[in-house]
Amino acid sequence: MFILQLKQDHPDLAEAEALALIPGKNIVRAGELILIDGKAPDWNRLALTRKADELLFSCKTTELEKQIELFDWNATISGSYRVDLHHTDALPKTIANLVWKNLKEPHVDLTHPTTTLGFFFADKTVFVGKRRWTNTERFEERLSGKLPAKHPSGMHPKLARAIVNLTGVPGTGKLVDPFCGAGGFLIEAMRMGLRVDGSDLDEGQVERANINLKPYGITVVQRDALTLRDPIDYLASDLPYGRNTKAKDTDALYRAFLVLLGKLLRKRAVLVFPDFA
Repeated sequence: MFILQLKQDHPDLAEAEALALIPGKNIVRAGELILIDGKAPDWNRLALTRKADELLFSCKTTELEKQIELFDWNATISGSYRVDLHHTDALPKTIANLVWKNLKEPHVDLTHPTTTLGFFFADKTVFVGKRRWTNTERFEERLSGKLPAKHPSGMHPKLARAIVNLTGVPGTGKLVDPFCGAGGFLIEAMRMGLRVDGSDLDEGQVERANINLKPYGITVVQRDALTLRDPIDYLASDLPYGRNTKAKDTDALYRAFLVLLGKLLRKRAVLVFPDFA
């Protein structure tokens, strides 16, 4: 079982992304934490999770000291360790000392520990885990304004990645984006090792996307999404819109594409609609 600490700017989306990559059961939600009993995923794919710990044990806060004394820390910690506390006024040193007393060769390292122990306090329960992953992805370096071919309305890369993950596409799968714009979804998919198929009807967007995707060794083509004919397993796309476009034209495109997608889709698609649609 794993303890995931979610980012709080999009908590519900963060939970959905995690569940898409870690199909599991016995899910517990406690504030920014979720507990999922499932197989470990490729952690580096997650965009909206801060940290992931393997659950060691949980107990009532009043029983924590006793549980620390009973737990076999020597089988869990190899080398140095540090303690991270979340949502409590307790001092890390106090709990670290309790662990220290139960180790044969204790060694605390606050900077580069071999093992990080997370103590997550939620209401009257504490969840204790061993750190498996910390999100160090620098999404800001890929903001649309920093890409070689900039786009003023590009989606934030971490949201683009989360949407790709919501499709559940496996590491060996292919992601289709028939409204690829400047290529944001495709960039995130490529960085996760996925195969991609991108296109757009707008010639300017295709040119912009190919500039941005050149470092990844792929190209997109100019194509009308309504001419798609091959079966699709996984699709993620930000549907086109324009505030100067007639609503009836946009509605007609959305309806026609959804009808076509219903015929071609074999597994899952995630579509982003404008908030004024």
